[in-house]
Amino acid sequence: MVHLTADETALVTGLWAKVNVKEYGGEALGRLLVVYPWTQRFFEHFGDLSSASAVMHNPKVKAHGEKVLASFGDGLKHLDDLKGAFAELSALHCEKSHVDPQNFKLLGNMLVCVLSRHLGKEFSPQAQAAYEKVVAGVANALAHKYH
Repeated sequence: MVHLTADETALVTGLWAKVNVKEYGGEALGRLLVVYPWTQRFFEHFGDLSSASAVMHNPKVKAHGEKVLASFGDGLKHLDDLKGAFAELSALHCEKSHVDPQNFKLLGNMLVCVLSRHLGKEFSPQAQAAYEKVVAGVANALAHKYH
């Protein structure tokens, strides 16, 4: 559960309506793989990840990033029950993929960077604070099955 004020909820949902899920998702995942290269071990089957350029232009990275961000967007509809909304994905990442749950936090940080880059002045300090709460809540929900 994420505790947002009415103003924060309005900021999050209002800005989300402007998000290009396909573009931003690929960029966020690509940045994760470039900035934190040890995360690439979960994506070795994606092909060429040998350089920042290769990662950022990799169609499988872009497609998976879009999928990840679409799930994040779906989660925004369930801010009062993020653990429930992400229960299936949490189990998948824990039991099958064995993803380090810290990576969810790192990806959330990358998403905030991408939102700031694309939304510019609209991504005010207040909007960032609200999104920081949301990405922390989503990361916590995704890590839930690890406990």
